[in-house]
Amino acid sequence: MDWLTWLMVVYGYDRWCLTVDADELLVYEQSTTQDLRALSKVLDAAGETSFGALMLDMYTKGPLGRQTYKAGDDPIDVLGWFDPDGYRVGFLKFLEFIKANLEGKTSIRVDPNWASQSSILQGFSAFMSPDMVIREAELSEGLAYLLAQVKSACPALTQSDTSAEFELVEIYDAEVERACREAYQRDYMAFGFSVWEN
Repeated sequence: MDWLTWLMVVYGYDRWCLTVDADELLVYEQSTTQDLRALSKVLDAAGETSFGALMLDMYTKGPLGRQTYKAGDDPIDVLGWFDPDGYRVGFLKFLEFIKANLEGKTSIRVDPNWASQSSILQGFSAFMSPDMVIREAELSEGLAYLLAQVKSACPALTQSDTSAEFELVEIYDAEVERACREAYQRDYMAFGFSVWEN
């Protein structure tokens, strides 16, 4: 699409530009409460120069002609289905890339979003050794202990928002577990990760 490229070069230089088709939705963390200006400010503050997104094809349950949709309705209410097999294949390919990336076999830097916990801890240690490492199973007790050291009360721990359009359980199997274990082998050994349970 030469005309689109021309528009981006002429009007989009040094600006955030979003290109989506008419049948695509952009869903990002806090997209229901933060607009695109807020997203671009977050990306600018983080020094990001691009923002990749996963393309997930959504479908209706049954023939499209039998669905009812009115302007202003949430499209996800009608398009609430996706192909888990296609997503599973994409996720496995992404884990394959992560494994190569973490092993230094790609030209792309290791992104903190998928870096191993071992390497993040190693990065912190280059500045100052941690006094304590708290594993997820001991999170409540560990945080209570740390807060007691600074004479502060431990707030109640809440689950993060997991209102994703799909759940891991829909694509998880032994092959996905093996790919995760291969990509994050050091974390499985260092932190005692076990097989994922829903």
